[in-house]
Amino acid sequence: PITAQAEIKAIIEGRKDAKVKIIIFESLTCSHCSNLHKKIYPSLKEEFIDKGNVSIEFRNFPLDMAAFNASKIAHCKNDGNSEILHHLFQNQDQWVKGNTIADLNKNLKDFCESGYATYVDYHTSMRDKRNGLRDEYTYWRDDFNGYDGVHPNKKGYLKMERIISKTLKKTL
Repeated sequence: PITAQAEIKAIIEGRKDAKVKIIIFESLTCSHCSNLHKKIYPSLKEEFIDKGNVSIEFRNFPLDMAAFNASKIAHCKNDGNSEILHHLFQNQDQWVKGNTIADLNKNLKDFCESGYATYVDYHTSMRDKRNGLRDEYTYWRDDFNGYDGVHPNKKGYLKMERIISKTLKKTL
């Protein structure tokens, strides 16, 4: 089995010793958050962050599955750099569209394939006709009186391990 220890690095701009530290909780599918990045952030950066007076940390607060998936992309190739995060907000109207999570994920896949990150597709080979995980890959829930279609069981994680291993071999 492949094992890894991962650390999600914070996305921070500005000096660590800045007098004022701002923490922003945001969702990548929120139009108000997008407006902050498009209209307020540039002057905040120019007037305060670039002068060393303020540091700003962007924290994920995903309001839906699309925002959660996009937040994972924002942290790819991340050494605290906010480039991908800002690009996702600047181009929100291009990827936050569609009627289903599958539509949104396809848009995120297209975004990744434009050079920002490697997209790993677990869903296609593990989904059922409802677009959830097939029963064999998920847990039975008595309170649900069925398989939940969301949370992978051991067999699901083993399948995911094979998928990521294949992707890693191609990438490396």
